[in-house]
Amino acid sequence: MGGQDKGLLEFAGRPLVEWVIDRLRPQVRGLVINANRNRDRYATYGYPVITDATADFQGPLSGIASALMAVHTRWIIIAPCDGPYLAMDLVERLRAALRHQDGELAVASDGQRIQQVYALIPKDLAPSLDTFLASGERKVGCWYARHRTAIADFSDSADCFANINSARDIEGAPRPALPDRDANKNALRHSLYSRTGPGFPAEPVGSTGHGEISGTSRPLSARRRRTGAQID
Repeated sequence: MGGQDKGLLEFAGRPLVEWVIDRLRPQVRGLVINANRNRDRYATYGYPVITDATADFQGPLSGIASALMAVHTRWIIIAPCDGPYLAMDLVERLRAALRHQDGELAVASDGQRIQQVYALIPKDLAPSLDTFLASGERKVGCWYARHRTAIADFSDSADCFANINSARDIEGAPRPALPDRDANKNALRHSLYSRTGPGFPAEPVGSTGHGEISGTSRPLSARRRRTGAQID
């Protein structure tokens, strides 16, 4: 995007990050934004703003590591800031996959490929990630491969992973639907109380970063914003 901050790029009358926040917020208890620039602007949304764990902004995993350090809950959800069609049942499906497949973490799939920056990750994997980054490794998939990774199938709604990468994308993209508040409350209630079990996340919280939102999007690096959600 010519060096532009994607999260603040105007799409359908508002910054991209606002679409992501509105769709993720009803599914989690809180949000954290991972941003390496324009921090004051992101702070106006009223959520904590964190930077990447490494000084040279080494990609999504650095943002994820930062989110894992920042949260006080047992789990985080990560999502990118440039995905305005984020699934309204993202958290529920990731949690279900984690339980049914006995995973250590869960990641979304559109039926054809893994969507690495839509994931549910436990805080207790932070030491593993720190060691991985310290070794010079940066690839998200390589770190996931070190752990039991549950796959949440979104092949019936693959369009929810469509992102905005260019001005052409903006011109031709449909306006995202605003979330149904009542439906979201019911979905969240089901997610929190019907899918719990020993060692299973009980409450989601959100965080967002440079390119990500936690509760978070591809862990936001200097190039991209993330949003993340924490899960207690």
